[in-house]
Amino acid sequence: MKNSGDRKFDVGQYFVLYFDLMGIKGELFKNLPPHEGEVTEEKQKEIDTVSRTILNFLNAIQSLHSLVKDTPDRLYDSFMRDAGPARTQASKDDFVRQAAKLRVGVLQGSDTTMLYVRDSGELTWIVLSMWLLKLPHFILTAMREGVFVRGCLLRGTAWEIKDNCLFGPVIQAADEIERTQADYPRIVATNEFVYKCVETCNAIERMKPGSTDRNHSLLCFDKDKDGSFYLDYLGMRAVKCIGEIFLREKRDLHELANLIRGVRGEIIARLERFKDERVHQKYEKLLTYFDAKVHLSDNPDLSQK
Repeated sequence: MKNSGDRKFDVGQYFVLYFDLMGIKGELFKNLPPHEGEVTEEKQKEIDTVSRTILNFLNAIQSLHSLVKDTPDRLYDSFMRDAGPARTQASKDDFVRQAAKLRVGVLQGSDTTMLYVRDSGELTWIVLSMWLLKLPHFILTAMREGVFVRGCLLRGTAWEIKDNCLFGPVIQAADEIERTQADYPRIVATNEFVYKCVETCNAIERMKPGSTDRNHSLLCFDKDKDGSFYLDYLGMRAVKCIGEIFLREKRDLHELANLIRGVRGEIIARLERFKDERVHQKYEKLLTYFDAKVHLSDNPDLSQK
């Protein structure tokens, strides 16, 4: 074992994306034999189905980390293609060199996972932009398979002990915000997280001739009735991005409508399944969000409100 010696740990500001897979442990552990014993065939099927969905979601989050650390050239190309007017002043070569130095990691627990990236100005904005544009597809896919995601986006003080091992007040804050503010399946964002994204985006825009501040990053977020910002995965920009992913993968856009319809069906199933008032209210709020954002008719098309 290597001795850490006199190593100094660099404290800085980190953006953290924290996710909790709601109710997973309770669902999977229910009706399991407490000691050795046969797991029923029905229970085994349930375990297999839910575990596959969890694994797919965790692999999707891991892919966001890999996009930065393993294929920064692809990240740059994706940003230039998908980010619209919010372009970067950095050349591709400069970006790839800088990305190699970026402090970014992913932590995975049994029912939580966390992405983080150190605040390094424009480079961090590029990473966050692509993460936020890709997340809605991952979250909707997980929900269609019955795994509902709750979480928070925040910025705070931390330091890396080693790769993929972050310590500091931001970790405690992430857990607290997720538990107390993301009271139903939504991804809340602190004001500082949103405003810092907007600030960095506008700084990039101002560097270009004839550009004006347009708060492009704010298009990823909306404000809920309680005043909280949240990741708007049924918003215009998110749905447009998912549609472009489907087109690049040569998938019919009717699949997108079916994805949204499938998620709504899962929400209805939860409402029918859970009679506890506290739990029931969580899915009522989620259903209200869905019905406020999109109109699902009997035909395959999807329209936004």
